[in-house]
Amino acid sequence: MFVPASVISKKAAESLDALVLDIKVGDGAFMKDIKTGESLAHKLVDIGNSSGMKVSVYLTNMDSPLGQAVGNALEVAEAIETLQGKGPQDLVELVLILGGKLLQLTGRSRTLEEGKSLIDKTIHNGEALDRFKRMIMGQGTSCEVANEICHGDKWKYLPKADVRTNIIANSTGYIETLSAMNVGKVTHSLGCGRKMQGDRIKYHPGIILWKKQGEFVTAGDVIMEVHHDQGDTFAAQSLIDSVKITPNPPPLKPLLIKLIE
Repeated sequence: MFVPASVISKKAAESLDALVLDIKVGDGAFMKDIKTGESLAHKLVDIGNSSGMKVSVYLTNMDSPLGQAVGNALEVAEAIETLQGKGPQDLVELVLILGGKLLQLTGRSRTLEEGKSLIDKTIHNGEALDRFKRMIMGQGTSCEVANEICHGDKWKYLPKADVRTNIIANSTGYIETLSAMNVGKVTHSLGCGRKMQGDRIKYHPGIILWKKQGEFVTAGDVIMEVHHDQGDTFAAQSLIDSVKITPNPPPLKPLLIKLIE
């Protein structure tokens, strides 16, 4: 019970009325199966409700990476593009559902669909991006830099890798699997995460996924683009092996697995 109690206690300290949580389940997640995810979700809901919060927990699929970007600066850039209304479909879908559910729990919307519509509206009318701009200014970013990041060339300030290496499809067909765990391990090896306490985190490396699970590819197509430093070694074969291509369109698991309240 330590993990759920730790999570909820931090939220209770902020005097929240409602809380929506996302538990990843699958190949690239800490929770590998639905049963384990459900067990954690029920504990979070029970502890949250006993603390006076309305808590909803979504179990979501992490067999493949969410969005297209994996890595610190790359994910920040993708988040900004999503706030500009140009985000990847799966990431946008999840943002609308989680945000819409929170609006429903707090009484700002009567239904989940109405809540999703309100979130979508704030993205497309610029309110969400403006809120992000004010948030980073509140943390010390100058108005000039915040404007450039949100409305100009964000890469003027976000760190960029020196080298980009393409991972190529070795056959023609449909991507049946694209291992989130393999992608995560390679990204971690590039310095995006710590191996030991005190390790320096690199913000510029990462991976861009140009093709996703279920998409058709032709042999020679670029599936991934690895951003790294000159001289970096990484397990390119692991990335190649993480992609399974089949001749027929594969059945795809839904992004949302289950809602627990």
